[in-house]
Amino acid sequence: MSKCSISRMLIIVLLLASWALVQGPLMAQSLWLGARGGLSIPDLRGGNSEQTQGYSSRLGPDFGAFLRKEISTSFAVQIELLYASQGGKKDGMQLIPDGSLPDGTVPPGTALYANYQNETIMNYLEVPVLARYTFNFADGRGPIKLYVEGGPYIGFLLNAKTETSGTSSIYLDKLGTPLALPPLGTLLPPVDFTASTPVTSDIKTINAGITGGLGVSTSLGPGSVILDARVTYGLTDVQRDPTNGKNNTGSFVIAIGYEIPI
Repeated sequence: MSKCSISRMLIIVLLLASWALVQGPLMAQSLWLGARGGLSIPDLRGGNSEQTQGYSSRLGPDFGAFLRKEISTSFAVQIELLYASQGGKKDGMQLIPDGSLPDGTVPPGTALYANYQNETIMNYLEVPVLARYTFNFADGRGPIKLYVEGGPYIGFLLNAKTETSGTSSIYLDKLGTPLALPPLGTLLPPVDFTASTPVTSDIKTINAGITGGLGVSTSLGPGSVILDARVTYGLTDVQRDPTNGKNNTGSFVIAIGYEIPI
């Protein structure tokens, strides 16, 4: 099954689950409204070229609101609206971006390297729809609830950019062979890579995937405090043009929040 077909299926599941969330029969205090926020540790998975491989995790915000409907004392369906930061970073010796050197310095298409920092930042408005199962128990001081959750999500791209920094000499390979220009073998002066480059037009506007995790909640005041950890994985390539690479988003998120019955 193609990734495009998977994305369509996830969108259908999201729509059906959202409809069920608002249409089903209500119990007393069956609806909960809340907000959550925390730290996302995303990275870019996959990659089909040297330019798109080798990313490590970066840090970003993840926050938003949610509405949960209890189907029973243990099972619930939850829909969320989140601001989620995705992306990844690469530090050290790596290929340099196109246009880093003056025109005519080297023949077009020449692969050159430098030692600098490179961070890709993609910010999304994400809509997860989660099935949630709660285990109820007590610790002697008050009710503690442990829950697991999981389901599909769809993300809508808000903006994307690459931020580079650092000053480096230019090299012919990862081993650090200096670039010497003919005819006298002149070495180029170090290049400043500090820049912020918008790449929104290079990224698909929709990203779909799956998410899941576990958490705990405890009563406080009129509602409950929640603490959870979850992972997400994008099932679609983020690049519009496959010649620019094929990467998937992924992240680990730790968040705290508060919810009240409505």
